[in-house]
Amino acid sequence: MQSQNFEFLREKFPLLSDLGVLAEAVIYTDPGSATTRLRSFAEEVVEIYLGKNGFNIFIFIKLKIKLTLI
Repeated sequence: MQSQNFEFLREKFPLLSDLGVLAEAVIYTDPGSATTRLRSFAEEVVEIYLGKNGFNIFIFIKLKIKLTLI
């Protein structure tokens, strides 16, 4: 599946591209699923950002787990 809105991400960030395309594909038929995919997209963006800027990704994952449990 392709989308002009997310294809530019495919070369460097294939997961982001896939999540964006899938969210876009179901936005009108299943908005809840689209929202879930966009949440995953946003989480992946944060993980990429933190990883590229020297943050310890394992600390971030522990924090994410703790926040999920709240």
